[in-house]
Amino acid sequence: MSISKKLFKGAFWNAISQFGSQGINFVILVILARVLEPRDFGLVGMVTVFTAFLGYFSEFGLTPSLVYKKDADTLDYQTVFWSTVLFAVATYLVVFAAAPFIARFYGSPELTAIVKVLFLTFLTSPLGFIPETIERKNLRYSRIAFSDLLALMGAGLVSVTLALKGYGVWSLVWFEVSRVFLRSFSLIFITAWHPRFMFSLTRFKPLFGNGVHF
Repeated sequence: MSISKKLFKGAFWNAISQFGSQGINFVILVILARVLEPRDFGLVGMVTVFTAFLGYFSEFGLTPSLVYKKDADTLDYQTVFWSTVLFAVATYLVVFAAAPFIARFYGSPELTAIVKVLFLTFLTSPLGFIPETIERKNLRYSRIAFSDLLALMGAGLVSVTLALKGYGVWSLVWFEVSRVFLRSFSLIFITAWHPRFMFSLTRFKPLFGNGVHF
């Protein structure tokens, strides 16, 4: 397939993913808004200030470096995978320890548990980084779009069920956790990519050097 056709097809699937995600999100939020209290959304909103900010550092620019590198091979992919996993674990441990202070800052003791659970997304999101990078590098966006929509529908089902059963704010927390989990594992399953125990410090240094600018 020519590059122009790949670009057109990629734009088409990106549009499906964007509009489809917006539509599914809208339906889910309409249902949840009728079941949950405004305070439930506020509590999660407080935490997303931190998740959104730290999300910029979840991969340290390593996956854009892979896209940029023309001759990226298996060792490069595996090196980036384990690097992002280590970054994620380190970030989660810091946030886990800081959870009581975040709750104290907002004056809401229940945020301690919410922070610890919601930030589990940082542990599962790196699992999908490499499969997504491979698909983007090859301009194959259909699998990414399918994973996005599948994850949203699955997470929406989990969230609405919990909300109807009276779990309140936790239905919103587990929506995000299950969405990231389902997206990562669906990407692994669809692309048939699997991690191996391979790492190269020599490969890591230039990838990190380029990626840190991102």
